[in-house]
Amino acid sequence: MRQLYQNHCPENTENVVSLCTGNTDDNASYAGSSFTGGVSNFVIKGGAIEGRNACKVARVADENVHHMRFHKRGMLTMASQGEDGNGSEFMITLDNADILEGYNTVIGELVEGEDVLKTLEDGLARDGTFKEEFKIENCGTM
Repeated sequence: MRQLYQNHCPENTENVVSLCTGNTDDNASYAGSSFTGGVSNFVIKGGAIEGRNACKVARVADENVHHMRFHKRGMLTMASQGEDGNGSEFMITLDNADILEGYNTVIGELVEGEDVLKTLEDGLARDGTFKEEFKIENCGTM
């Protein structure tokens, strides 16, 4: 489970919530998407929407990139495709990731599910891919 920073990045958190619930114009959703890879002691990446809705995910502007810090494990960020290029992909930090500060929007943090994050981290191969597939089966909001 995660806590989103709606006061600090309202557009990005609204985008993530709509993708969690499938409440988008084209029904794009994280449900059924896979975690795509990561870097040990840095980040895990997921949220790539595939199929017919892949190109329809709206791009959202960067928010508060110079004010929020990647100071610990479990920070959630958008995996930006360049300036103001936040779509559906996200990353979860595995440690302090201050190299992302000033470039990526911090959207929240993990408050439960450290065991799941550890399973994902342990599933990383040396080349940054996963040894097996990890899918988001269900998602929504709480």
